[in-house]
Amino acid sequence: MKDIEDRIKAYYLKKSLTDDQIDKVVNGKKKHWASKSYLRYAAVLAFLLVAVGAYQFYGIYQKNAMLDSFAQEVAMNHQKALKSDFVTNSVDELNEKMNQLDFPIKMPADLYQDYELLGGRYCSVNQKIAAQLKLKNSAGKTTTLYITKKQIDQNIQRTTLVDTVNVHIWNVESLMYLLVKPCNEK
Repeated sequence: MKDIEDRIKAYYLKKSLTDDQIDKVVNGKKKHWASKSYLRYAAVLAFLLVAVGAYQFYGIYQKNAMLDSFAQEVAMNHQKALKSDFVTNSVDELNEKMNQLDFPIKMPADLYQDYELLGGRYCSVNQKIAAQLKLKNSAGKTTTLYITKKQIDQNIQRTTLVDTVNVHIWNVESLMYLLVKPCNEK
């Protein structure tokens, strides 16, 4: 047994650490990618990514909530079926008569093809002055178009179902349009 112990002792006495190994023992380990400073940077980066994502999500949520509010408001006004204060089939005449608006009434070109203008009245959308135009399609169904200044600083193209009507919201240049029509109408 003594012989084995002597051989093991002799074997390990011949072994020695390299200079690099001695340096690691004396000065500590090399920095690992998962060292404390790297982990702090990763934590800060992760926090920033979550914060930016939450901010973006909140902005989208807030915009959608505002558009839903607009849709609810104009759908309710449409269903009241109030008469036009200014009965005319001319946009130019409406612009003359509705001179309290701080924007010109401009009918989108594609609506001229599908609808006949019956008249208009003042109203509000989100507490901002708006024009409420009565339109009639070729089947004789009444549709309401609301025109107001653009209230969301992004391009909008959205259709929302509110009760028994579809509210299509979009903007062109500085104006926002809200077209309210029955669900079964195309």
